Amino acid sequence: MIDDIAKYEASKQFVKNLYDRNEGREDLKSLISIISASSHVPCIVVAFWIGELSYWHTDVIENIEVLIKAYGYKKILNKPKGSPFEEIV
Repeated sequence: MIDDIAKYEASKQFVKNLYDRNEGREDLKSLISIISASSHVPCIVVAFWIGELSYWHTDVIENIEVLIKAYGYKKILNKPKGSPFEEIV
């Protein structure tokens, strides 16, 4: 599967606002799922955005690894700069 994070750019601020309001109240893996469901943005995209916002917290990196494997992502375009996954997919 291939996905392009840029396709969802219009929702990025909404996702950031939800992250900011819930920071510290939810574990990041649950927060990614909740935000994805409420924003209609794929979990992988939300995870990359939250990864960037959380300075690539370990829980987010683990969640991205699980999502890549579970959904069979072969390529993800327009990942945020500084992503630890720049070379992987």
